[in-house]
Formats: sequence, C-alpha cells, structure tokens
Amino acid sequence: MSTDRPLVIWAVVGPFLGLGLGLAVGWAAWGGATLRRVAARPAESPRTRIPKASTPTGPAVATRAAKGERKQSDGEPERPELDWAEYRAGVGCRLAYCFENAGEPPAPRLASLIKGDDPAGLLLKSDGPVVITAAGATFANGSKLYSEQAGRTLSRLIKKSGAFTVETLVRPADAKHRGPARIVSISQDGGQRNFTLGQESDRWVVRLRTSKAGANGTSPEVRAPGLSPRLTHVAVTFDGRAERVYLNGREAKSSTEVAGSLDSWAEGFPLVLGNEFKDRRDWAGSIQLVAFYFKALSSEEVRKLVAKLPGGRNIPARTDGPGEGEFF
Repeated sequence: MSTDRPLVIWAVVGPFLGLGLGLAVGWAAWGGATLRRVAARPAESPRTRIPKASTPTGPAVATRAAKGERKQSDGEPERPELDWAEYRAGVGCRLAYCFENAGEPPAPRLASLIKGDDPAGLLLKSDGPVVITAAGATFANGSKLYSEQAGRTLSRLIKKSGAFTVETLVRPADAKHRGPARIVSISQDGGQRNFTLGQESDRWVVRLRTSKAGANGTSPEVRAPGLSPRLTHVAVTFDGRAERVYLNGREAKSSTEVAGSLDSWAEGFPLVLGNEFKDRRDWAGSIQLVAFYFKALSSEEVRKLVAKLPGGRNIPARTDGPGEGEFF
C-alpha cells in the first residue's frame, strides 16, 4: 500500500505538471522572439507623429503682425501702405505725371499704365521756360508742356469709355488770369478741344466737348468758384449724364447740361499743360500732379485721392475761413 501511493499521486499530478511545463517553455520561446522583433524596429521620429486634436480651453492668442503692418479689429493684418501711384492704379488711373523730380535735366515722373503705348512717346516736351523742381512744374510767360501722342491716346481711350476723370494738384499764381488761361487741356487751338480745365479770374472753368456741346466745349461750359493762389486738388468727372468739379475732395459744382456721348472727340489733339497748343492762352502757376482715369470716380474715391498725394503732401488747412466766392 505504501509502495503504490507515490505512483497514484504521480498519475494524478504528473499530467498537470507536464502541461504547465510545456506552456511555460512555449510562452518563453514565443515571447522572446516577439521582444527581439520589437527591439529591432527603429524608433519613430517625433516629427512624423500626428498629435491628437484638442479643443483649447484658454483664451485665443493673437499673433503679432508682420513688420510694417497694422492690425485690424478682427485680428487680420492690413495691406502695407501704397504709394501715390500704386493707390491711383488701384482705382483706375491709366496715366499720371508727377512733377517732383529735380534731377539733371529736370523731368516729371511718368506713371503709365496704358498697354501698348511706348512710354517714351508719352513724355512731355517743353516750349518756353518751364521750371521743374521738387515743388512742381512752374509756368510763366507763355510756356507750356505737351505730348501729341499722350493726347491722341487719351482721346481715343476716353472716347471709347464714354467717361473719365481728370485729376490735378495745382497752385495758381494769382486770381486774375483770364482767357480762360489753360491749365490742363486736350485741344488743338483756341477754338477746338475735347477737354480743358482753365482759369477765369477766381473761377475754375471746364470746357467739355460732347454731343450736346460744340467743338469748343463752350455751349455750355461749367464754372466753379473757389480759385485762389493756394495749393488745390481739382478733380473733374464725367459719366455721360453729369459733369462734376471737386475741390479738395468736396463737390463744388455739377451740371447735367453737357450730358451726352463723347463720340465727337477728335483723336488728333495733343495734351497741353499751361497754355494752348497753337494759340496763346497763357497761364501762370505750378502743377504738381496730373492724372487721367477712363471712368468717373465716385465722390468717395475722389476724397481718398486727396489723402494720398505724392510725396506725402497735404492740402494746407484754412485758418481764416472761406471768403466770398471761395470753396474750401
């Protein structure tokens, strides 16, 4: 009985011990191979890991604007400030002359955006003693600047558009010149023109050739008060229905009497500053800017032009108040 008991115990316990031992050996072999494979893998680079999406719980932090930019209220940076020429190009300027170059020989800065035209042909020629300095082009004693190609190109494209804006920054020498004395003109002589901005004593005079006006633009013509020997921003707009004259960004005169088409514009007239092309209609004063647009700018666009003048110039503020017949 004592000899048989160990055999009985082994018969009962032995299979379980064998099974446990087999499982242990098998697990050790499989787990070791797995660990060796894992250890052999290269470590994942932190740059390739995709972080989990999370919802921020704190206040948003606005990033600093790039140098030279300002922040708007919504956090978006504004565009950098544009210079006078870039700003005007953005609202439709197609040709501009800025008289701020005092180089040798003096010459106006030309900003031409007319496609297909040779910029050299748009340059102005002088006739008489026109003095050009950083303060502008000064006219006296019958002098003038002109460009036949610029006049032809402007006439053709404005005629096609049926609308325009002429902008100038000007300082008359006095309030006495008559004629009218020509400041900016697209014309041939004293009796034929497409457009003229002139001076008649203390009035700004605009002559415009339309289907309702004659070849000289005098039937009728528009006269606006407010001319004085001060630096003045003048803009004349025409949209086919009305002609408007703006002084320093404010509307000074409007007329619907010249409403009509520009189909009668002659395409051979030159652009002339300070005088008539063939006849004498002398003007005295200085011009700092002349710009042309092939559309009628809105009153808001004209107002903004005054805030964006070449060389950071500003229209001097009146301290004595406007006099009789003056508009400021």
